[in-house]
Amino acid sequence: MSSTASEPASDDVAPNGDTMYECLVCKKSTLKIYGGSSCGCPTLCATCAMKQGTGGRCKTCSNIFPDVKRIH
Repeated sequence: MSSTASEPASDDVAPNGDTMYECLVCKKSTLKIYGGSSCGCPTLCATCAMKQGTGGRCKTCSNIFPDVKRIH
């Protein structure tokens, strides 16, 4: 997979037709994508979002965020 989480992979679709996203940290495909609450960039799967839950720096835009939220 060569796509980023902010752009769904064109060939990555769940059996029910939902778009799959790729986590920029662990590279796993996921239906639910999370990102920084202040920037909203979709970059993290649920597992990586839990680890990053107390804030950090966005992997896409490098903005600092205080916590994460579900994007899709």
